[in-house]
Amino acid sequence: MPIIKVHLFKGHSRGVKTRLANMLTDAFRMVIPTSPNAITVLLEEFDRENYMRGGAIRRRQDAYADPVTVLSAYIKAFQSSDFDALKDCLTDDFTFTMPGGAVFGEMSEVLEWLGTLMPSFKVSDRVSETAFGARGPVVYVRGVLAGKRSDGAQFENTRMITRYEFAGGKIASVGFWYDLPSPAPET
Repeated sequence: MPIIKVHLFKGHSRGVKTRLANMLTDAFRMVIPTSPNAITVLLEEFDRENYMRGGAIRRRQDAYADPVTVLSAYIKAFQSSDFDALKDCLTDDFTFTMPGGAVFGEMSEVLEWLGTLMPSFKVSDRVSETAFGARGPVVYVRGVLAGKRSDGAQFENTRMITRYEFAGGKIASVGFWYDLPSPAPET
């Protein structure tokens, strides 16, 4: 029965503590195969004035926003072409990479490019997985595309995957891949 003990400043919400306990449990299970019910996570909180490093009292770091919550806001803004709401979800150095290697830094360019390939589409059967990357969380969303290509041909059951890389609690990069059998338009 493994026990993971964590010391942290007081003040984090219950949701943050739950996310932390779940991530620690998952990290342990990636190294040692065991049931999640066999892992105990103990969070011991202490007051800020009871922690010093280098002779100075240190402040608590705020937790990043839950990447799934940020991603939900991003998808909602993307679907409605709400560029102001999209900017709230993205880092200043955000990039979006399309199939064929086209890279964009503005969401308006992404939507324009998509419109040249498939003017209408919808995504269903979304499944997401979260991992940790070099800059922060990485969320992979797999799904199925259906819609109409720019030449008028209908398509359905087209596999797609989108990789969202986070930095500082916002989306830093998006990589989008799909099995749509048509060449990518030139940029």
